[in-house]
Amino acid sequence: MVFNSRFGFGDMVYLKTDITQDPWMVTQVRFALGSTIYLLARGSENYCAYDIELTDERDVLKSL
Repeated sequence: MVFNSRFGFGDMVYLKTDITQDPWMVTQVRFALGSTIYLLARGSENYCAYDIELTDERDVLKSL
């Protein structure tokens, strides 16, 4: 069985809704029925996000 994900381990991503647009590192990828969940790390913080919440490009307008 093959699982594909948009982002891989160590990729730097941004939360689309984060007004600071700080980068997060992908540290874990979980596959659930019909969805991909990423565990992200930024310093000592962790966050779980769905694929649809993430982008690999910083939105500069949100951080102004």
